[in-house]
Amino acid sequence: MKIVTFLLLLCFGGSAIASVADDAQRKRELLETYAHRVTTEMCLITRNGGDKAASQRLQDVLSEATVLSRDIAGIWPDINSEWQKTAQFVADNKAAADSGDVVNVLPNLQIRQEALYQAFDQDRPASRSGADEQAVMVMLDSLERMLASYVMFQTSMFGGHGFTEVGIESQSKRFDEALASLHDEKLKTDIAGKWKFVKGALLAYNEKAAVFIVDRTGRSIRDLLVNNLQMPQVAAE
Repeated sequence: MKIVTFLLLLCFGGSAIASVADDAQRKRELLETYAHRVTTEMCLITRNGGDKAASQRLQDVLSEATVLSRDIAGIWPDINSEWQKTAQFVADNKAAADSGDVVNVLPNLQIRQEALYQAFDQDRPASRSGADEQAVMVMLDSLERMLASYVMFQTSMFGGHGFTEVGIESQSKRFDEALASLHDEKLKTDIAGKWKFVKGALLAYNEKAAVFIVDRTGRSIRDLLVNNLQMPQVAAE
C-alpha cells in the first residue's frame, strides 16, 4: 500500500512539476513577443509624433509584461533584468517619442532592445507544447518580429535615420511553415486570408511604405493567435 501511495504521489508530483515548467516557459515565450511589441509601439508613437492608440497599447504591454517578467525572474534573472531596463528606457524616452524625435529615439531603442533580445536567445528551452499550440506560438513570435522590424525600418526612413532590416524574409517563411502545419482548419483559413493581404507589404519593406495597413492587419492576426492560445495565469500584483 505504501509503495502504491508513493508511486501515485511521484506520478502526480511529476505532473505538477511539469505543469509548472510548462507555465513558466509559456510566460517566457509570451514575454518575448511583448518585447517585440514594445519596439513596434514605440516606433509608431515616434513616427506619428504621439499616437494615443499606440500609447495605450504600449502601456498595456508594459503592465502585462512586467508581471510576466517578475514571475519568471527566479528561473531567468537576466531576462528580468533586461526587461526592467527596457521598461525604464520607455519611461525615460516616451516624451521624446511623443514629440517625434526619430533621430534620438530610434538608435537608442534599437540598442536597448537588441540587449533584451539577446537575453532571450540565451538558455532557450525546447518547446513542451502540443503541435497546434506550438504552431500558433511560432506564428505569434514571427509576426511580432516582422512587425517590429517593418515599423522600425519605415520609421527610420521617415526620419532620415539609416536602419538595416534584418529577418523579415526568414520570419515570413517561418510563419508560412507554422501556418501550413495547423490542424485547426478554421483558424488556418481565418489567418491565411489576412496573412495573404499583408505578406506582400511586409516583404516590400524597402520599396514602399504601408505602415497603416501592416499595423492594422498585423494586429488583427495577432488577435486571432492570442485568442487561440491558452494564456498562463500571472501572479497578482
